[in-house]
Amino acid sequence: MWSNPRTMPILLPKLLFLPWVVAIFCAAQWLHASPNPPARNPYIADSPWPMAHGDPGQSDYSGQAGLTGPSRALTEQEIKWVPLGPANAWEVQYSPKYPDGRRVIWSGGSDRVVKLDAETLEVLATFTTGQEKFYTEREIERYLAKADKLAGTGQPFYDHVMKTWIPLVYRVPSFYRLIDNNNEVYVLYSPIGTTERRQFLRVYGDAVATDPESDIVLKRQWEIPQSLVGEGFVNAINMTQDGNISIVTTNGIVMVVDRQFTEFHQLVLPAIEVLPEHRRPGLLSVRNGIANDDKGGIYVVTSSHMYRVQWTGEKLSLDSKDGGWSSAYPNEVGNGSGTTPTLMGWGAEEDRLVLIGDGARQVNLIAFWRDEIPADWEAIPGYSRRVAGTMPIKFTDDMDKLVQAEASPIVNGYGAFFGNMEPSKKVPNQNNYNRQLVAQMASYSQPGYAPRGGVKAQWNPEKRTFEQSWATNMSFPGVCTVSGASNLIYCIGRRDGASTLEGIDWDSGESVFHYVLGKGMRYNLFGGAVHVAPNGAIDCGCGGGLGMVRIQPRETKKR
Repeated sequence: MWSNPRTMPILLPKLLFLPWVVAIFCAAQWLHASPNPPARNPYIADSPWPMAHGDPGQSDYSGQAGLTGPSRALTEQEIKWVPLGPANAWEVQYSPKYPDGRRVIWSGGSDRVVKLDAETLEVLATFTTGQEKFYTEREIERYLAKADKLAGTGQPFYDHVMKTWIPLVYRVPSFYRLIDNNNEVYVLYSPIGTTERRQFLRVYGDAVATDPESDIVLKRQWEIPQSLVGEGFVNAINMTQDGNISIVTTNGIVMVVDRQFTEFHQLVLPAIEVLPEHRRPGLLSVRNGIANDDKGGIYVVTSSHMYRVQWTGEKLSLDSKDGGWSSAYPNEVGNGSGTTPTLMGWGAEEDRLVLIGDGARQVNLIAFWRDEIPADWEAIPGYSRRVAGTMPIKFTDDMDKLVQAEASPIVNGYGAFFGNMEPSKKVPNQNNYNRQLVAQMASYSQPGYAPRGGVKAQWNPEKRTFEQSWATNMSFPGVCTVSGASNLIYCIGRRDGASTLEGIDWDSGESVFHYVLGKGMRYNLFGGAVHVAPNGAIDCGCGGGLGMVRIQPRETKKR
């Protein structure tokens, strides 16, 4: 058995010790294993990106592998642009697979709903939504060309942007959309260009369920009673783990309705007032999306509080006996949080948190215990006991500069990345909160205005604290996406006056690659997000949602 009997006394103890080494190594690996990805909701489409922010927990996490470089400038043939109309492409979602193996992209909600082949981007079907002006491809191109011509002119540039965006962006609540497991698309809709305040939850789908090229039909709709929403507008939708639609309005009303619109439930949130010294025209008490967990929790952030509204299956409740809670958070400036609540931790043994950026002059990460607060938890000084952790998100060392987080954190395991969306230079005063926000987003394509900075925070479950993992001074003027398969953050960035696609290492923050795309408004995310497409390309709703851009270098292989 032994080729050299003299080695037997030496090797035998080592071999006997080996199983213990392996066992200890495996235990260490288990202890440091990445937490689970977001829990899958069986009523959401089986798709790489079926809804805004990717999943009900709003993590902007993708399990799809994406591009890996190397860095270079792309040719026109490697970048596809599809004009789709104002606000329509701000979010794009991918369908489940059809019987022939194909997927489609669903987009729209303002002047149209559109369906594209997910591989070729061919427009397969278009449904005009109502009485709104339908923007032709020629009008879209003319708008972008004029915006590029006015670049650097100051107020004339912003005036041009406002003509198209202001009538739409704060009247069409169509950014938060989702596809269910029946390949039906849920879209919030309000008529444009009228004095009516009618609001609908519409459901679109295929005329022939098995045919990706069939016509789009309006399958059903719910006209939301004005008595339910008061003076507010429906702001966002999500889906509960038992397959109902959760809804929040701008004035803090939470609803749950079944997918056939036969039964609904309502709860009005308390304490959504803004301090008088911080009130301003157009300020919304709820201006972000909502997150849903796998235990019936619906997470809503107002301009003053973080809430868990519990859906019990029969009612909505803030009662702690049902699992509901609320907690105040710092709001020095008065705008409140600019981030959609984002869930972290999904396994039974994991710390289950919900994260936002607060309303301080220099934004902080604030995390709350989602479920029962640990019995041995001591409150952080100055915060309620519900707050699990805080950490400054420093995009700048200028402590006099107002910096709020408007890009929701992207979460992978116990890591959370915040990108800066505050312009590097002060944008001219537009004398209105909504106009100012639009102007800031439009400024990203203007010389010298692109925001800079990103910070990754890491939750330490042993210390139960957040620690800064890394920070960067790169430019990420939009919402990024993290690919768990590639271990990369994908962002639309800015370098030397041109837009880029950036691939950032999740663990180190180092640039792995970047593709130079080009200049102009066409690549301005306008606060939108990038997604990893089913074939590994990168898609973004660009040009202020006027169209989508697909970044597909020649070396991209179908995954």
